[in-house]
Amino acid sequence: MKACEHCGAKDVQWHHALQYAKKSIQEVYAIRALCYNCHMGNSMKPIRIADVISKINAIEEGMKHLKANYPKCDWEQELSRYKIELRQLKENKHERIRAQLNGYI
Repeated sequence: MKACEHCGAKDVQWHHALQYAKKSIQEVYAIRALCYNCHMGNSMKPIRIADVISKINAIEEGMKHLKANYPKCDWEQELSRYKIELRQLKENKHERIRAQLNGYI
């Protein structure tokens, strides 16, 4: 049984986390579990933090295969970029919460 990689919900959909040459990568490691809310979000697209988490997990799990079969992408650089983005998304979330608690929003 899989759980959503972002929120842990048990009722999941399958999200194609990685693309190469504008096509979804169909490998097992690149198809990740996200619940309906994290997968579809408000605009029928994955919420960004859930999408980034699934991309990080997919790249880490499939790094060796990605390098061998999808060589035109620097997967280590992509992984690093997504980790930086995740850190920034989490910091922004904390900043919004602090602003709400202090009455600024």
